Amino acid sequence: MREAGLSSDSANLNFLRSTAVLAVLAAHLTTMRVSSPHIWNLGHLGVLLFFVHTSLVLMLSLQRQDQKGSENRFIRFMLRRAFRIYPLSIFSVLFYFFLKVPSRFVLGGLIPTHVSIAGLFSNLALTQNLTYSDSVPGVLWSLPLEIQMYLMLPLLYVIAVRRRPATMALIWIGAVILGTIQMNIGRLDRLNVLEYAPCFIPGVLAFCLGHRPRFKFWPLALIVAITAFMFAPKGAAIPKWLVCLTVGLMIPYFQEIRTRILTVPAEYIAKYSFGIYLFHSAAIWFVFTQIPTTSLFLQITLSLFLTGAVSAAAFHLIEQPMIRVGTLVAQSVVSMKASPLKSKKTTSGA
Repeated sequence: MREAGLSSDSANLNFLRSTAVLAVLAAHLTTMRVSSPHIWNLGHLGVLLFFVHTSLVLMLSLQRQDQKGSENRFIRFMLRRAFRIYPLSIFSVLFYFFLKVPSRFVLGGLIPTHVSIAGLFSNLALTQNLTYSDSVPGVLWSLPLEIQMYLMLPLLYVIAVRRRPATMALIWIGAVILGTIQMNIGRLDRLNVLEYAPCFIPGVLAFCLGHRPRFKFWPLALIVAITAFMFAPKGAAIPKWLVCLTVGLMIPYFQEIRTRILTVPAEYIAKYSFGIYLFHSAAIWFVFTQIPTTSLFLQITLSLFLTGAVSAAAFHLIEQPMIRVGTLVAQSVVSMKASPLKSKKTTSGA
């Protein structure tokens, strides 16, 4: 898809990712003082936008591997994702668990989440939805869904790379049907990844469509979609599926943002977004409960500053180094698997 003008470092995709994490951050900051279901919708939408963004970026990543002629694409893909997600996730779980930092947002504040040792290990493995464990930190509920979707994305890539949007649209409809069934049968609670599959597939559909830039003002279009979802019925599945589909369909048709006042901040926020997502709860808790001030402006300012500082440190000390390690491990594993094949060919040729 790079040749068509869209890549994982696209300014539009950076803006989408930064908007997603800022939506979550804004919703959680606001809930410290304001009680409104619309605010909850904003935070939930931020996670849904992450899902759309993630699936599209991973399609682009798989395509890059194809262009390099990589063997064992699935193994390479899973290893790199594991090293990108698990190290910082594990660190955050241990941080919140042992320091007992409240991380579950409710209207009006933060409350602690208590989990057993079994629950701790479930969080470390990112299997909370399979074990019915509470998430520590609270925002970690979304990561098991990502991990489980990773198992399906390589297969979806094989279909999407053929550029048949109609086929992918039918797959989305099928996912909606499965999601509806899952939500209405109690015994399928552990398969709640099916409820969110229609939120991931629009990113695959965007990849399938290719890049067809016709319109400007991507930020404005995104704001309109966000506003519409904020006032949808809280917890309803159809609005969240439709807003993800809408965003996925919009992505290919918008020209890249060129305004540096938007692109530069979006690039940095997107870069540190994983750390922002995991650690903003701790920053907000510390500022709002441990610093003696009632100034809302000061509380918000300090929360944002502390979130940014911790997230940048987490990226440079843990996330980025482990991404590099994951790349090296993936290359080594692929090389080890390829070596026996080469030896056999050499032997048979002799």
